[in-house]
Amino acid sequence: MVEGTGFQGTLKLDNCKAELALKVIQGRWKLMILRELLDGVVERTVYPEVPPRVEYALTELGRDLVPVLEGLHAWGEKKDSEG
Repeated sequence: MVEGTGFQGTLKLDNCKAELALKVIQGRWKLMILRELLDGVVERTVYPEVPPRVEYALTELGRDLVPVLEGLHAWGEKKDSEG
C-alpha cells in the first residue's frame, strides 16, 4: 500500500472513508435489513392498484454495497471460526 492512502494512511479522523461507510449502514436494524433486502438503498415503487402493490429494487448505490457486505460477512465467518 502506498503510504498516505487507503484506510491505514488516513491521518485525519474526520476524513476516514471507512468511518463514512459505516455511518451509511449504521443503525440498529440496517445490517439485518440490508442482509434481507440488500437494501442500501432500495427503490420502492408503489402501484396505484387495489389491493395495493409495492415492489422493491436495489438502486445503484445498493448494488455497490453487495461486495462490501460480502466482505464483512466473510470476515465475520473467519473471526467466528477462530473462536
